[in-house]
Amino acid sequence: MEKIWKNNGDGRYSLYLGERLAGVLTMDSSAGSRATATIEGKTYTIRVKGFWGSEILIADSSGKEVIKLSPITWYSSKYHLYHNGVILQLEIRNNPLAELVLSDDRHELLSYGLNSSGLGRVGVKIGGSQSEDILYDFLLWYLFMPVAQEQSGENPIFTVLS
Repeated sequence: MEKIWKNNGDGRYSLYLGERLAGVLTMDSSAGSRATATIEGKTYTIRVKGFWGSEILIADSSGKEVIKLSPITWYSSKYHLYHNGVILQLEIRNNPLAELVLSDDRHELLSYGLNSSGLGRVGVKIGGSQSEDILYDFLLWYLFMPVAQEQSGENPIFTVLS
């Protein structure tokens, strides 16, 4: 199923699965790097934690931590993602273009990366079909959106090249 992130303005991004609105990510410019994800009527808060800001936490509306992302080592481009008793790995790649890849021990579950169309335009490529938790898409978009926005310029819709 095709995934498309649309920039609604005012720091709000809507994720569409095909034609269906899956949820909205709202970046809170007044709170630094805090964001709110609204998915099927549920609200989640995404925030950075730690002295160096190297951990990312996602909490539900009651404040319960549902996802924790922390670096494997302080200088690493790899992170552990803790969710529902499962440990996944998030890796930052930059060869040849920026990419975030979420994987388990055997498979790449989800990836967000830049993709050049060859016409001077840069798009966002979302790969992997083995992740069924839409919250992972919101986390990866939260992390990847600044890179995509910087490379896409004025383009308000981030086209997914599958």
